[in-house]
Amino acid sequence: MRRAAPEIALFIVSAVVLAVLCSRVSDWAVMTDELLYERLALSFVDGAFLPTLQGERVDVYAVLYPFLLMPVYALVELPDAIRAVHGLNGVLFASAAIPTLLLARELALSRLAALASALFAVALPWTVIGAFVMTESAAYPAALWALLAIQRAVVLPSPRRDLVALSAILVATLARPQLAALGVVLVAAAAVHEARFGRWRAHVVAFGVAALGVLVLLLGGGGLLGSYAPALEGDVLSLDAFRSAIVHVNVTAVALGVMPLLLGGGWAIAALVRPPAEPERSAFAGLAVAAVTVLAVESGSVVVRFGLGLDVKDRYFFYVAPVLFLATACALEDPRPRVAGVLALTALFVLTVGLHDFGPVFGVNIDSPASSTHEALTRFGNDTGLKPAELLAIVGGMLGVALFFGLRRLPRRPLAAAVLAALVAFVVAETAYTWNRLLESSGPSGRALTGKPASQLSWIDAAVVDGSVAMFAYSVGQDWWPSASAWWDVEFWNARVDRAYRLGGYFTYTPAPFPSPNVRIDPRTGVVSGAGTPDYVVRTTLDVRFGPAGTPVAAGPELEVVDLEVPLRAQWLTLGLDPDGWTRRERRAVLRVYPPAGATSVSMSVSAPDVEATRPVQVGPESFALGPSDTRELTLEVCVPEGGYVDVPIRVEGSTSVRAIPLAPPYSERYRDVGVRLFKIRAAATGRTCQT
Repeated sequence: MRRAAPEIALFIVSAVVLAVLCSRVSDWAVMTDELLYERLALSFVDGAFLPTLQGERVDVYAVLYPFLLMPVYALVELPDAIRAVHGLNGVLFASAAIPTLLLARELALSRLAALASALFAVALPWTVIGAFVMTESAAYPAALWALLAIQRAVVLPSPRRDLVALSAILVATLARPQLAALGVVLVAAAAVHEARFGRWRAHVVAFGVAALGVLVLLLGGGGLLGSYAPALEGDVLSLDAFRSAIVHVNVTAVALGVMPLLLGGGWAIAALVRPPAEPERSAFAGLAVAAVTVLAVESGSVVVRFGLGLDVKDRYFFYVAPVLFLATACALEDPRPRVAGVLALTALFVLTVGLHDFGPVFGVNIDSPASSTHEALTRFGNDTGLKPAELLAIVGGMLGVALFFGLRRLPRRPLAAAVLAALVAFVVAETAYTWNRLLESSGPSGRALTGKPASQLSWIDAAVVDGSVAMFAYSVGQDWWPSASAWWDVEFWNARVDRAYRLGGYFTYTPAPFPSPNVRIDPRTGVVSGAGTPDYVVRTTLDVRFGPAGTPVAAGPELEVVDLEVPLRAQWLTLGLDPDGWTRRERRAVLRVYPPAGATSVSMSVSAPDVEATRPVQVGPESFALGPSDTRELTLEVCVPEGGYVDVPIRVEGSTSVRAIPLAPPYSERYRDVGVRLFKIRAAATGRTCQT
């Protein structure tokens, strides 16, 4: 324990620092990923043994992280559980120091190099991802444990070590299915190493499992990946994918200080041609090249096909950062300078760094924490009259030349200490800058990320002591994003909201794999079918599709929770209106009111679009005119017959073109002709008999 005191202190200090930093963030930023992992953790708390969302089994295999979160959600109530989860993320990220130290020991690196490697691994700018409910916190250390197991299996091959490596890869895959690609790394690293030693039979397990996996994929078994199955669809290995792979390598290299790619990557490539005498380092060279290549191509392929307009998602690729640093340490301790590899990668970097513009981002992009420093890079480039890529090409070329001469002429031990210290100092400063940007930012919700836990957002859990709450999501504005953000808040901050329904196929803000059954309302009786038996419904008062029969028990901004009557039925229903409440010239519109029989008071708001015209409107017996952007509050009394319903006709003269319903981000470019808009419809029985 005394000998390991520095390593233990490093882990404890980094765990405390990262836990404190991560727990300062109290809001979400990446939807609906964070909602997915929270809901999976809550399902485990409720006793589910398989991945379950809203009571339905789903094909989501990233279960390791939600499983680790289960004790937090079991012991801490929302919203405080979110900060507790973020603190746990910091500890998980810090645990990456342990497999990194063990890898350094496998490579027989000096203790100084090993400690520097471990510090580098936990001081990366990607630690900001730990401030959110994201799988990287568990996937990062799991990936490094898998790489450690692969290294050991390659150095001393045996069926048992192959099984251990495959098991570690399986655990990493359960943390993040993307890491199944480490199976390719195992096979590639073993094949490269055994091309030298020829112990092919010792890898019968690894090669056998790889052959079986390829056969399954060729026979159409990609569906076994569940929600990740689309990753194998389309042109997986296109030219654009390889271009994107190079961009991911360069962007990550810049975030690491460039030298780990030039020196560490150059050493690994050269070591494949002239293997070191030590089998551990020879095996590690193949492992490093395979890991960087496979994860880069995988990241580039996914981003090109599913990137939603983003050029880089380096959070898919940063797992190789400690590998490149360890390779750098190997290069500095190698008695034979391998300058050819350094020059080759320097040339590649200089020639390809211009494939990306290194443009600045606002705050911190969680998909690409490496881009946080691009703003400073752009400012410096503007001061020198150079574009960021041009500046990086010059810096990369100068570093490559300096490393070339330094390896050949400078004493190796002082050079190693200087280079490793410079790299650690660089990432610590960069990470501090990235964290500072994050902690001063507002989240996508518009709230400050470091605000106090939003207890007011858990208003549904506070109002509903027991029972199930169903969500009927509906647009709360003309733009998609504010509506999506509002409903994500409803579900993310309230554990009792455990199901979501659609009506007419409209308005679901939580995509697959979240189940969202479509319910049906019988227009004759108002009975709702397909919704199961929820105890409560959370809805927006702007919803004009239907009003559930029941008693409102709590209210939020434009939202309310209704204690439902059993069976679930509508108190009122609209026919002929668009789902966001607009009348259409070509359709007859009515408001249908259902029993109880007798006099029922109906209230609503009617608004006109912003047009320079007066618009005649008739709602039931009420006739009036609305000017531009006018709103009229109406209250009328209708007589509901026993066992039937009453229709309130709605008639409008004139129409105006407005944007279509915002069903997807950012908003619709299509338009439609509408009359007036109805919202905040209420119907309540007065208890009086109808007046004849």
